[in-house]
Amino acid sequence: MLTGVLVAGLAGLLALTGCSSSNTEVLRGQGATSAGGAPGGGGSGASGMSGGTSGAVSAGGQATDAGTGTGGAMGDGSLIINPGTTVTGVLPGAECASSTVRGQLFPLDMYVMMDRSVSMGSGTQYLLPDGSVRWDTVIKGFQTFVALPEAAGIGMGIQFFGAPKVNVNCDPTYYARPWVEIGLLPDNGPAILGAFSSVSPGGGTPMNAALEGAIAHARDWKLRTPDRNVIVVLVTDGWPNGCGLDAASVGVPAAADAMSQIAAAGLAGTPSVQTFVLGIADPADMDMAYIFAQIAAAGGTATPVIVATDNNLATEFSTALNQI
Repeated sequence: MLTGVLVAGLAGLLALTGCSSSNTEVLRGQGATSAGGAPGGGGSGASGMSGGTSGAVSAGGQATDAGTGTGGAMGDGSLIINPGTTVTGVLPGAECASSTVRGQLFPLDMYVMMDRSVSMGSGTQYLLPDGSVRWDTVIKGFQTFVALPEAAGIGMGIQFFGAPKVNVNCDPTYYARPWVEIGLLPDNGPAILGAFSSVSPGGGTPMNAALEGAIAHARDWKLRTPDRNVIVVLVTDGWPNGCGLDAASVGVPAAADAMSQIAAAGLAGTPSVQTFVLGIADPADMDMAYIFAQIAAAGGTATPVIVATDNNLATEFSTALNQI
């Protein structure tokens, strides 16, 4: 059960790049819609965020402070993978581990900025229903993903953010230096998994410095590898907390705006870098969904993927990553 949600989550993100089995051309940087069908109907409150499932991206209602939605336009909501949900997006094969830009097919590289804050691994208030911790289930999700035949040929690198609140690293250049450099799967899989055994969860969530550094490295990597499409995948279970930006102090809208500016700068830069958001949260948490949605929209990917904090976390997480 536990390994179930993370696999779905990782696969969910691969669908958001617009990948399809027919290599349907999608102009990168437009990023407003995926290659799925029409959006499903929305609802109110938490159900409005989920929307329908007829398209590759659930439309749902817009993520707002009030937490209401009435269906909304495609791309305005979040793709939320709830318990028991099957992600129906096409899983990528060799031809799908890519994006189409101006009629050219570019292989996909992802630089994962992984949250290792305290909520990922300790504290009874953060435990999953079966008593396990999010950190362990995320590792299971990555174990599944890097071994998928569909992931072969995708590039993946990783760095972590989150540390004791004293001595927290707020220098973006630190996060621009990957713990594991981007390399092709499956060969780079053991190094990615080994990185998790070298760090442990703790401290706050310096998301602003981490995202800025991640975008800088992705841009540098794109300059060195112009024949590949390089993206940032921000994986987090919390809102900004550290390095001068604390959502609890400045408020959710202000924190979301500050993070959005970083993502927007990445998208507007040369070369342009898209930011995908893979959030781990209670689907009913409208504040968290709002922050995730604002970052994704500003980063040119329109819609975050949110995997639920339940006993299926591992499988849904891996599935979401597989749909980037």
